[in-house]
Amino acid sequence: MRSLILVLVFLFALGCSSAPKVPPQKEIADEDLKTFNIGMKALEDENYSDAAKIFDKMLTDSPATELDLVTIYNSGAAYEGLGECSKAANRYRQAARAAVKKFPRLEVESLYRLSYAYECLGEDQKVVAALLDVYRRSGSMNPAVAKAEVPARLAAAYARLDNREQAKKFFAIADKGLKELRSETLTERQARTSLSKTLFFMGRMNSLDQQFAKRPADYAESLRTLQPFLMRSISADVQPWSDKSAEQLLAGYNKLLRLIEGTYVDSDSNDTGMNERLSREKRLSLIQYATQSLQELRAQKLPGRAAEGSLESRVFRELDEVQKRMQSMMAAASEVQMKTPEAQKREGLKRDGRIKDSRP
Repeated sequence: MRSLILVLVFLFALGCSSAPKVPPQKEIADEDLKTFNIGMKALEDENYSDAAKIFDKMLTDSPATELDLVTIYNSGAAYEGLGECSKAANRYRQAARAAVKKFPRLEVESLYRLSYAYECLGEDQKVVAALLDVYRRSGSMNPAVAKAEVPARLAAAYARLDNREQAKKFFAIADKGLKELRSETLTERQARTSLSKTLFFMGRMNSLDQQFAKRPADYAESLRTLQPFLMRSISADVQPWSDKSAEQLLAGYNKLLRLIEGTYVDSDSNDTGMNERLSREKRLSLIQYATQSLQELRAQKLPGRAAEGSLESRVFRELDEVQKRMQSMMAAASEVQMKTPEAQKREGLKRDGRIKDSRP
């Protein structure tokens, strides 16, 4: 959060150079500028509660100057830091609307942060709408964000909405943007950082939990689609993005395990035995699919690429444990599946109120 805010909160330092001609700005009172700078310092120090209070006190009923608008924006950044996403979204919307035709860079940056607030709220349709607005106005943004991050996040949002056609389109645009950035003026370190960060956004899964909480098959399919991007980010070994990607990937598989364990099929039948059998079959199918996903992930690992002790090797060790749990679940489900009434009879289980004599 801090790295994103620090890039943006200094918009005011640019003055009116980011905007077309606008009416002359009123002179800023020294006291207002002093208060503004105190608020910015609180943001830098991640003291979001104090920052929110400071900037909220500076808000005006009729914001007109760039200072007024950046104050609204910074209030949104403070609430975003506090995790109060609804308040953050309100502030960013207000800043974006007030900046239209006056301060294009502030408008597009407000829309971009608005997309994060919507993502936090789990409102992917609004995430897409905000990012499409940003995409159309991306000439005012940092090239790395405009060419790679924005289309990558659009692709991920479309994937979460199960719009695979648009997801594929924007994944391709993001991939092309990454290649362009690598061939331009970026240093090798900058290129790797941009690559890892963009791949993280392309594979990020945290909002899938709410969307697919009762749809384990869809969750498993989305994980399989997004995991190559997370693994490529992990392999780049650029912090903090590689670590974040590792957390997302491992959390995704652990979440999938919990979904599989909780899978129950209700066939609208009063036959409990039938429902249990269908549930076991569904769990087995999901485990087999997840196992195939893990095999595909391992196919990305080139021999000798991941040094012992590297982030990538640690991730694969943890995924090995995930696969062991899957194998145990599969064995348990298969064993129960085999216990038909005939098998139970052979084992001398209690049936129809009598006990089978086990003597020869």
